[in-house]
Amino acid sequence: MPFLLWRTGWHPILQIVTFLLEEWSWNVFPSTKVSSFVACAVYAAVLGGVWWNWGEEEGYHVEQGIVGNRDERPVDDK
Repeated sequence: MPFLLWRTGWHPILQIVTFLLEEWSWNVFPSTKVSSFVACAVYAAVLGGVWWNWGEEEGYHVEQGIVGNRDERPVDDK
């Protein structure tokens, strides 16, 4: 989970809160509707965060020829 939270690119405080919510939801025994909802919501949010941050690491878009806005087409210098 820490690696996935790091890959979301979220602020570190939000990463810590998300991790604590996930830990709390797994430590509730017996599980309740609230703890189950929190667990599912945390995993959905982390999945979405990783999905939208994919390829945003420094230099990726430059290497692929994508410059500026994502809607712009890459410039071919041939």
